[in-house]
Amino acid sequence: MRPEEGDEIMKGWTRVVPGVALLGMLALSCATSTEMSGVWKDPSYVPTPVSKVLIIGIGENALRIKNFEDQFGQKFTARKLAVVTGTEVVPRDTVARSEFIRLVKETGSNLLITVRLVGMDKETSYVPGTTYMGSGGYGYGGYYYGSYAMVHDPGYVVQYKVYKVETNVYDVATEKMIWNGLSKTTDPANAQDAINSLGDRVVYELSHAKIIP
Repeated sequence: MRPEEGDEIMKGWTRVVPGVALLGMLALSCATSTEMSGVWKDPSYVPTPVSKVLIIGIGENALRIKNFEDQFGQKFTARKLAVVTGTEVVPRDTVARSEFIRLVKETGSNLLITVRLVGMDKETSYVPGTTYMGSGGYGYGGYYYGSYAMVHDPGYVVQYKVYKVETNVYDVATEKMIWNGLSKTTDPANAQDAINSLGDRVVYELSHAKIIP
């Protein structure tokens, strides 16, 4: 189903989901993999040249959001795109829709990219045990008799965290959402690891969709 257009813009960049961890928590997490669990692109969107993007992280902790926006933005800078961050231009307090749109357009950005954490789950996986033949000690006598002995390594359960993030991309000129992606980042080692993994995946998806160069 097509995501509702403009909801995030109308409600301002400080909107959060009650009872759900905020985007800032992504910068607190303790090998990292990000995969897309859902992607939508406006079928009527005609790619246009993009030279500047505005990145807005949605969350409560201003310091963590700034850190996120700066690191996430580096992925777009590497693509030769100019980057403006939300903490540079948008007030932390909720603003009227018309004021928010004015501030966004004054940046001269072609795209507005909003990112928010929508959930964090603890998942488990079972690593099965193994069974192998025992050596029975040194010497051919010990080996012969010991070969009939079975050695069992028991299995174990691994628990890890999965961060679910929603990324929206809007065309600044038309104010319409043109791309939406839901992603899962699995067991990041630290903040930089999580942001790098997410940023690499989002940039790859947007490039593949021909939204950015």
